[in-house]
Amino acid sequence: MRNLSKSPAALKQAMESKYGCRAIQAALEQAITICFEHLIGNKNGPNPPKMPSALDIRRGSNSGGGPHHQKRRTPTVAAAFELYSLLVCPILREAKSLSDHEFGNYMVQAIIKNDFLANDRRHIIKGHLA
Repeated sequence: MRNLSKSPAALKQAMESKYGCRAIQAALEQAITICFEHLIGNKNGPNPPKMPSALDIRRGSNSGGGPHHQKRRTPTVAAAFELYSLLVCPILREAKSLSDHEFGNYMVQAIIKNDFLANDRRHIIKGHLA
């Protein structure tokens, strides 16, 4: 996935193909699960955790260094956060065209339907679907 993400055109092409979108969705779901379990394990307080925005992860900003702060991550968790940002940032950029595509729309739906991804869902709805 890391090699695929180095070419935005190739990644978008994979997201819009029948089997590519399934492979990317499976990788994304696995990364989300690892990130969620990490944040739940480090959670303090009554509210369920939210995933930091993929754009914030990519910029190295983790929303104030809360429980998901970089130095608390194991190599597996760090790889999951990296994979999440590598896959989601292009989805955020291409949300409009992906949402109109036969297979690409599954990428957008994977983010919109998950409450844990509320920050990125908000970005898609405000920037592309409103």
